[in-house]
Amino acid sequence: MLLRFAKGDLSWQMEDSSRVLQMKMQMSLEEMCSELPLEFASYMHYIRTLRFDDKPDYNYLRNMFKELLIKENEEYDHVYDWLL
Repeated sequence: MLLRFAKGDLSWQMEDSSRVLQMKMQMSLEEMCSELPLEFASYMHYIRTLRFDDKPDYNYLRNMFKELLIKENEEYDHVYDWLL
């Protein structure tokens, strides 16, 4: 869902569900996150390595994206593109 919000659409969006799963399994994180800042691939890698009982480090994840906003000279205004 994060990648769909960030990119607008995904290459597998119009495919049937079995083909979607196959495409996702064959696609690297770098391919999925192409044209996005590296932080998106880092995020995806982090969450993929979590085990079922692991508690995500939400502060780490939030800070990663807050630092990206600063790097990209964007304002953290709590207004999201999908609300516009």
